[in-house]
Amino acid sequence: MSSLCKAESALAAPVVLLFICGCSGLRTHPVRAVSAAQSNVDRVTQALETLSAASFDDWKVSPALQSMAPDGGASLWLFTGDPTRPDFDDSRWKDVKLGEPIDLESCWMRKAIVLPEHLFGQPVSGSVKFRLSSAVALELWVNGQSKGGLGRNPEVELTNDAKPGQRFVVVVRATRVTSGSGSRPGPLRLSRAELFLERAQAMRQQLEDLILSLRAGQKLLSFDTYQTNARNKVDPGIDKSAIDKAERTRLNKLLQALASQIDVAALTDGSPDKFNASVGALRAKLGPRSTSMPTPTLMRPGCGAIKKRSKW
Repeated sequence: MSSLCKAESALAAPVVLLFICGCSGLRTHPVRAVSAAQSNVDRVTQALETLSAASFDDWKVSPALQSMAPDGGASLWLFTGDPTRPDFDDSRWKDVKLGEPIDLESCWMRKAIVLPEHLFGQPVSGSVKFRLSSAVALELWVNGQSKGGLGRNPEVELTNDAKPGQRFVVVVRATRVTSGSGSRPGPLRLSRAELFLERAQAMRQQLEDLILSLRAGQKLLSFDTYQTNARNKVDPGIDKSAIDKAERTRLNKLLQALASQIDVAALTDGSPDKFNASVGALRAKLGPRSTSMPTPTLMRPGCGAIKKRSKW
């Protein structure tokens, strides 16, 4: 359990007290409650999620490989030049998002990475790594230098002396390989592309825990009746909450008001202490009403059932 996750335990009481247990290291993509307007919790958690992801979207993807060369030799790409070179012109290539399927047998993907001044509120310096995840094995180049074939989840050090504003052109080549059974593999896709700064990982985990706590608190205090798991969403139209509706409304208003006081901008400005102080100020305004802890079960995609303890 992270340090802020422990500190956050008072944040959710009497609203919701959530302890993150098991699977907390995974990046979260919880299903959001449907509402007429975006709530304070939605706005704050979306801003925190952006900061906690350190993710790089919108990759350039090459045209298809020409399957047959005119002279019967090696296959040709439908472009000219060396795509591993930093100065290669990929302006005519298609843009794709992380997780978007690419229905090609083989392709090149390129992305220019510019190091920010701060990552999770920490100044960027020292060793900075870049992590990728894909459904297929990848070959990787950074600023024209080959890093070899690095499997489906490669991690490569961009620099051991990072400075804000440094630019790195990351290039990957992905190829679908038919399985031993002869079945056609699924589409190519990049599911993750993110910076990794070792000393910032504790803050990253704290942010992910806080995001999950706020969203779960909002869901538990809402009047939504739908139920979700990793695959399905159903709405039985039955409100089974044991909390009085007037009390639920009051607690939800309190949660929304307090969420708006979290100083997200402090992280962008590189002031994690200021951010932690804003969270600490919220803890001072909240206190548990009971030592009893009913344990509802929440569902999170890819993690199965996760039990969260809540005080009311």
